Amino acid sequence: MKSLKIEWALTNFCNFQCSYCPLYLRDNTLPCPSVEKLIDACENIADQAQKFNFDIAKIQFNGGEPSACEPLRKLLDHNLDKIIKFKLISNGSAELNWWSVLKENVIAVDLTYHLECDFNHFQTVVQTLISLGKTIYIKVPMPVEQDKWLHAYIAFKNLKKICSNVSMLMLYKNLSRGSNVFLNYTTAQWQLYYKTNEMKYEDDFPVHSEEYKKFYKLNDFYGTLCWAGAEQAIITYFGDVFRGWCMSNAPMGNVFNKTFQLGPGPLPCPKVQCGNGFDRLARKSIKSWGMT
Repeated sequence: MKSLKIEWALTNFCNFQCSYCPLYLRDNTLPCPSVEKLIDACENIADQAQKFNFDIAKIQFNGGEPSACEPLRKLLDHNLDKIIKFKLISNGSAELNWWSVLKENVIAVDLTYHLECDFNHFQTVVQTLISLGKTIYIKVPMPVEQDKWLHAYIAFKNLKKICSNVSMLMLYKNLSRGSNVFLNYTTAQWQLYYKTNEMKYEDDFPVHSEEYKKFYKLNDFYGTLCWAGAEQAIITYFGDVFRGWCMSNAPMGNVFNKTFQLGPGPLPCPKVQCGNGFDRLARKSIKSWGMT
């Protein structure tokens, strides 16, 4: 199935105030757009997906906390083009009766369990989504303080009993500002993390692990062809569309005024480091030509 992937920063309102999360991602200075704007945006995306023969346009909503956005709730109930499907990135804190009525257009939910969230509620949300047949991914952020670390680890182990897609999330000092400097975890904490992931830990990150690549800045795709902008794109709070969070090249239009247009093909990567996980998912050529 040919998929167009969209990641959208919908709002920066969040009902949690995690210390490792930058203030601009959670201070409610950028409220959710109206449902009318969201509908226009989805129509623009659907038109582009159909023009380039995609089977599905998968829109991933980030926050803030998307489930706290009332216009989004209305959008999910709207009769949209069937090519549009949604993935929600959420802390799982929304009331249970909201999760239980999600329609078929929501195909996946990426949940993050924070210590601020009532564990029993979070667990019930997971069980509800499983019963609805949704694809679920769960991340458990691991605080560096030992008492909080143990709390998070116990939650991780309990969630593994009901869902297979559960992972420990090691946190950065510079989240969204490079995301390559980890908190000051102890050797024992790193050892437990890698043991849980069935990887050998010695005195450093395992070679070729994601942590190793980020810490030593090895995500270098300069000069390769990158299909970001042709097979995936990002949308800012203001509706502007770019190839990726690297913001390379000019904007590709704005979904609120329906001027977004996909690129017809790949472009050379102008960056010496790919700093975002979504951007790194874009198809890339072998580094053997051109700008290098």
